[in-house]
Amino acid sequence: MVAKWLGAQAKVLIFDEPTRGIDINGRREIYRLMEELLRQGVGILMLTSDYTEALEMSHRVIVMRRGEIAKEYRRGEATEADILREAIGKVTTNGSAQPA
Repeated sequence: MVAKWLGAQAKVLIFDEPTRGIDINGRREIYRLMEELLRQGVGILMLTSDYTEALEMSHRVIVMRRGEIAKEYRRGEATEADILREAIGKVTTNGSAQPA
């Protein structure tokens, strides 16, 4: 499927959960491909529920909650806890998340 998009010389590609269920070697290959596409000037929109992946691979992370943008972070501004807090809502004093 990706080869088809590459042949079409797309300016923007959407990757929806690109590494879900993929082993570590497959993940590395997908990340390598994404980095190469970026070097070629292709824009990438990645949808992922993997917070670590979002933080490591993205220039910007936009957190959605209930169909709306809850928060936008630039690379290096957020932690996994920040993303979880914005995605779920408020966090109680014992660390558990409560819907906002």
